[in-house]
Amino acid sequence: MPRPEFIVCASCEGLNVNTTRIMHSFEYGHGSDAVTLECEVPLCVCGTCKFEFLDDEAEVAQHETLCRHLGAPTPAEIVGNYSDTVA
Repeated sequence: MPRPEFIVCASCEGLNVNTTRIMHSFEYGHGSDAVTLECEVPLCVCGTCKFEFLDDEAEVAQHETLCRHLGAPTPAEIVGNYSDTVA
């Protein structure tokens, strides 16, 4: 998915947003079954209000990381496999 030309701040709606790629850790599961997964995501930082947030590209990266952890195909792999069988 291509990044939008302008990213709008989720807090002040300003357009002065810069992104930096970081390693992001998140938990999957509950209690003693929980595991910490890690993936690279873009961290968006508003130069106006200093609000930091993750965007939809980060959500996709987390979803793909979780799929790999579970041994399931990622959405992109499913679409690719479907496209191969239809063509």
